[in-house]
Amino acid sequence: MKKFDKPISVFAPGAELETIYFTPNLTGDGVSNHEDLPDEIRVTISYDGPFVKKFFGFDKIERYEDSFDLDTIPVRARVWLSSSTEPSARLKEINKSLKSVAAEISALRKVVNDK
Repeated sequence: MKKFDKPISVFAPGAELETIYFTPNLTGDGVSNHEDLPDEIRVTISYDGPFVKKFFGFDKIERYEDSFDLDTIPVRARVWLSSSTEPSARLKEINKSLKSVAAEISALRKVVNDK
């Protein structure tokens, strides 16, 4: 994947990185990955630890490296769930309620104006 050829210089704690790894190709008899990428990949992350000042010997920064395998099947089969307490869901409910209130006010206005 070209977009990950170069190192990412800063990645803050708690940050997430998402990328589209699978684009369905619906031509033919089945579904294949239009991106032509493998279902499993090995990811290597390297990072520097804190600067360590030593009383004897050399000061240094430890470099760490972790490698792990990713299976893209769970990512491709991911299901998103929207909670009724999420802001977007609450805003939809508020909008629905406001429309109902506006309709009632319009009906009352008509009754008042007809008298």
